[in-house]
Amino acid sequence: MRIEESSPFMQVNAVAQRVRQLTLGAAPRVKTNSRRPTAIALMELHAGQIAVYDPSEAAALLADAVAAEGETDPEAIEAAQAIFGDEPGR
Repeated sequence: MRIEESSPFMQVNAVAQRVRQLTLGAAPRVKTNSRRPTAIALMELHAGQIAVYDPSEAAALLADAVAAEGETDPEAIEAAQAIFGDEPGR
């Protein structure tokens, strides 16, 4: 989903998550002289460099990633599904 199409609530959450990533050492996705993670994340938001997924899109991407990795541990799969509120076995 394009960030412009998402709700303001989802945009704020996406920026907050990106701020955490930047704080932990992720490289900025835009050219900037700023060292403030919040300012950088907002610049990335306006540049379209932050992806936002609704829960169903995220669950589908997660299922694809789990299948690609060949994950067979039922506990790992269940934990991944719980992240998005998906019930196991659906």
